[in-house]
This record gives sequence, structure tokens and C-alpha cells, in this order.
Amino acid sequence: AMCLPQRRTITSWKQKTTMTLVLVTLFSVTFITATGAYSRRACEVHETPFAHDAACGSTWSPQMTFLYTATAPSLWSLSVAVLLGLCLNGNAGMIGNILEWQIWTPLSHLTFGAYLIHPIVIYVQQLADTQKEDFSGFGTLMDYISVSVVSFAAALVLALLVEMPCAYLMKFYMSRDALTRSREEASTPEQGQMNEDSADRQSLPLLEKERDENMNVNKIQQQYGSVQRHRQTRV
Repeated sequence: AMCLPQRRTITSWKQKTTMTLVLVTLFSVTFITATGAYSRRACEVHETPFAHDAACGSTWSPQMTFLYTATAPSLWSLSVAVLLGLCLNGNAGMIGNILEWQIWTPLSHLTFGAYLIHPIVIYVQQLADTQKEDFSGFGTLMDYISVSVVSFAAALVLALLVEMPCAYLMKFYMSRDALTRSREEASTPEQGQMNEDSADRQSLPLLEKERDENMNVNKIQQQYGSVQRHRQTRV
């Protein structure tokens, strides 16, 4: 998403408060799981996170997990919608300036492809492991970066081989069909008469303007001729 190049400053305290709430909500929904849901390694088949001495799984209670699962998607969607509204009105401030960077334009064309491909990349990565992994924050960050890079690279290949050729073919056939229909409509007598009437209506203002100019010239010539005759009579 790119903001429109309008105003660059947040002008009222309401807009500042709204932007602050949007950023806090997006940050919380994205990273709050690191404090509980993903704070420990994943449980094995014989383990449970609800045991007294559990060292795996989420530290949240079932009620907290249910509350997050029920509200997080709605809060995320609402925050993105409000942020988009601020951007369209030119009131996003520094965030709007960042979202206007041209670097986001090519990535925006690949996001849907990366969204479709990234589960396959994750499955391949996980199924290719031959031994257990030790959970760590740095390892999770590296997994995130590697999956993102591979997903966008695969989305680029998919766009070049499938999406762009299909889009060009669709545009070509649609433009050809539109040209054929316009030619067929122009070849019918009724359409030809309508085109002539349209041309006459378009040329009518030009003819009226030319007639008015000729009348003004004739008036000037008549006035000039009368002045000349008056001078000759006085002489």
C-alpha cells in the first residue's frame, strides 16, 4: 500500500491519537505471542503445555489463547483499514512518507504470490530436517528471513512465467474484441448516422464561433468605412 502525496503532517490530536493506537495495536498483535504462545519450544507428541513442570508450548491459559485467537484477526484488519484511511487523507505523517517509498512498488506485485507459496516453503523446510531443532529467538528470526526471501523469489518466478503472460494475453484479446466491436458498430447505417450527427454537434460550436468572428470583422470594416467617408466629406 502506498499513501497519496498530499499532506505530510498529522494536524490534530485526534489523528495523532488514532495513529498511535493503530501502531500499538499492530505491534501488539504481531509480537505479543512471543511473550506467551511462542515463548517456549514446541511440544513433542508425549508432552503437554498444561503440565505443572512443562517446558514446552504456550504459557498462556486456554482462556487467553481463545481471546487472542478470537480478537487478533479483527483488530489487525481494523488497524490496517484505519491506517489506509489516514494514508488516503494524507494524515499519516512519517509513516505515510515511509509507505511512499518506491521500493514497495515491485514487492506489492509479489505479495499475493508469496502468500500462496510460503506454506509450501515452510513445509519443505520442516520436512527436510533430519534431526531435532533447538528453539531460539535468533533461529526463528533466521527461519523467518529465509522463508520470506525464498517465497518472494518463487513469487517473482511465478509472476514472470505465469501471471504476466496471462495478463498480457488477456489484455491483448480484450483490446482486440473491443476494436472488433467498435468496427462492427461503426459499419452499421444507424451507427454511421449517429457518428455523423455527433460530428455535426461537435462542429456546431466552431461554426458559430467563426460566424461571430466574421460578423465582428464586418462591423469593424463598416465602422472604418463610415469614418473614412466622414473625413472625405469634411475635406
